[in-house]
Amino acid sequence: MRNVTNSTFNSTELRKVQVHAGSKFVPAGTSSSSGTNVLGIVVFSVVFGGVLSRMGKRGAPMKDFFDNLNEIVMVMVKLVMW
Repeated sequence: MRNVTNSTFNSTELRKVQVHAGSKFVPAGTSSSSGTNVLGIVVFSVVFGGVLSRMGKRGAPMKDFFDNLNEIVMVMVKLVMW
């Protein structure tokens, strides 16, 4: 009879995680990740749209630009889906 070992493979063990020392603002044991600041992009977009809508006639060219950009992207999405 052969000795067979059944084991699982945990992919999280392969990742190197840097754990930083604690500071005044960051608690000890947290790790940082280099990613996109999605919350910053969302807040900027909301503020940008709010200011653009309040500009009236002066903001019309920029609004038209984004309307046309939206149309272009929608056509591209339809092509990809097709």
